[in-house]
Amino acid sequence: MMDRRGFLAAGAAAMAGLGAGLAQRARGDDLRAPPPGQLALDDAQSAHLRHIFNLAAMPDGEWRHMGSIDPGQEWLDAYRYQLAFMAYTLGLAAYHHLPAATETLRGPFDALIGKMLRREVWAYWRATSQSGPRLDPGLAALREPWTDPVVRENIMYSGHLLAMVAMYRMLFGDTKYDTAGSLTFRYDPIFYGKGPETYAYDHGTLQRRIVEQFAEFHDLGVPCEPNNIFVVCNQYPLLAVRFRDAVDGTEHLDPLLASYRRAWDARGGVIDGRDSVIWSLMARQQRLIDYPTPDSAWTLGALNCWMPDRVRAVSGRYAKLWLKETAEGTLQIRPPHELHAMVTGTPVGPAIPYRSPALGYAALWLSEVGDRERLTALLDHADRFMQPTTEHGGLFYPRVDRSTDAAGRMTYMDPLTGNALLAYARVNVVDGMRAMYERPWTARPSGPSIVAVTGATLRRAVHRDGGQTIEFDLVTDAATAAPIVVGFGALTPGRTWQLTETGRGGRVGDGRSARIPVDARGQATVATAIGGDMRRFRLETA
Repeated sequence: MMDRRGFLAAGAAAMAGLGAGLAQRARGDDLRAPPPGQLALDDAQSAHLRHIFNLAAMPDGEWRHMGSIDPGQEWLDAYRYQLAFMAYTLGLAAYHHLPAATETLRGPFDALIGKMLRREVWAYWRATSQSGPRLDPGLAALREPWTDPVVRENIMYSGHLLAMVAMYRMLFGDTKYDTAGSLTFRYDPIFYGKGPETYAYDHGTLQRRIVEQFAEFHDLGVPCEPNNIFVVCNQYPLLAVRFRDAVDGTEHLDPLLASYRRAWDARGGVIDGRDSVIWSLMARQQRLIDYPTPDSAWTLGALNCWMPDRVRAVSGRYAKLWLKETAEGTLQIRPPHELHAMVTGTPVGPAIPYRSPALGYAALWLSEVGDRERLTALLDHADRFMQPTTEHGGLFYPRVDRSTDAAGRMTYMDPLTGNALLAYARVNVVDGMRAMYERPWTARPSGPSIVAVTGATLRRAVHRDGGQTIEFDLVTDAATAAPIVVGFGALTPGRTWQLTETGRGGRVGDGRSARIPVDARGQATVATAIGGDMRRFRLETA
């Protein structure tokens, strides 16, 4: 498994061939995702969400469990990626499992956006903006640095920030980031510099600047680090534009995606005629890098949104290449030296260590394309050999830098995979992100909603009867002794509301019901008691 420096060196050495072009954006007729709210969260999924809640609630500057092996926020498990994929996991949970209770996820999601704006997340860009011969072979002199992390290049940060903000607005209906200056970057080191630097944006101006850069870079996308356009990083701003189009009633994505498709068609496509998945393009040299790294599983998972047929066509081949079965029947990422020998026909000497979030990328991709058998075997490997840990009710996999155990089983765990990507893969459904892309909400689901739950874990919440009824599942929260309280919002004052227990653990309940008093703001709070198994409730007008 090459690191990014290896990819850049490979790109400097050879040009990639041309092949078939991109497919047009699918329109969702073949979506395999179940209807929103049909599937309840299980214990592991709920525990992953709790861990994300716990990290989102950390004080600013506290990055517990998020430290990376790289000291400069330059690698694939940097804070920006962890924050983004934790947010996307909350988005998947809101859309697919809790559409009638999105408000219970809004606070943690917003907190993750707030952390994304902290200087330690994006300040690496000031030095990175200078570029260098490793990024741009033949560069004669370093460029003048700049601090603003979104004005040019750096889509590896700005694209995820835009996607987080756009998903937030689409799911929660909150327009706070449309306010001028709501996305402001402040750079004010104590010991150096000429004073504070401030760069103010909002949702609209950030999107506008990113779209402008697509044109500036010949419609191929925006570079991450200087001179290097990574295919996967440019999928997230496309997703973001789609979400904003949905809520604003605009059509900015279609021409943007059409130009993007044409530009890549001229170079053979992001998945070319040899089924190679393009990792990146060195812009000045026009060199394509297509080494079949398992990190490209991330690319396939993202491309499934708008070219699912092509992704599915190549996924079986890459699953056999990238994944290796262990003696215990689990799946792990094929060791980098084995992959290198298979791809190049040239054995290498000492074993190459694992150093990327490839296992997490593979889990994301398998969850999106619906390969449940392989995904289950991959997650089983993580559960058996990668130290699953529960802390304050939250499930995660702590960082382990050692590549393998004595038996050769993969034990390497990076913080992006352990905090976010395995959570994403578990919470996701087949075509999960694609469903959000193809069928984004044009407005928040109407009708009553659950706005808060304490003392229990909410496993499912969905509207019925044209949005006027909520059906939801609760399980007692073993991590706290707090009483069970459910808060409701958007109830119509003056009408009589009734809460009924309709089932216990999948069985028909005793039909216990209670009238719910509603205040003038349309809000209500209900205290209840349930046993250890899951209970199903229904809130409706009497």
